[in-house]
Amino acid sequence: MKRLNQSNEMQLETRHKSMVVLWVASIFTIGLYWLFSVFSSGPEPEKGPVRLITFLFPAIGICLALISIIIRRRYLKQAEERQAPALVQTGLVVSIALCDAIGLLGILDHFVTGNQYYFIMFVIAVIAIVFHFPRRQQWAIASYCSLGQDN
Repeated sequence: MKRLNQSNEMQLETRHKSMVVLWVASIFTIGLYWLFSVFSSGPEPEKGPVRLITFLFPAIGICLALISIIIRRRYLKQAEERQAPALVQTGLVVSIALCDAIGLLGILDHFVTGNQYYFIMFVIAVIAIVFHFPRRQQWAIASYCSLGQDN
């Protein structure tokens, strides 16, 4: 493997730092969703067809979490094959956006159904986002370079 030159190393470091900021902001956003739901009241829980939505939203949330993992892995594989570090960033952005959508489903569940267990969607979202923590090594692999090693 070749060593990154100074310019490429700085570019990869900048991309990594920007993705870490996006990752932290995404977790912070889920926290804000939760705070918003705590300080605002939803409707009274109902029986009947609305209960179907209560079970549908977590199922959709779990599916979105799994889809985000699959998308991230595909983008990482393509980035390595094409030697395109930008695909690593694209994959992470798309995956984190899908995880944020899980949090939005939790808010929607709270305000539409009044479900008292809506916070489970926030837990699923945070777990999925934590899984997508951006690692510097991902960009190095997409560049066929070893970071900090001379060969």
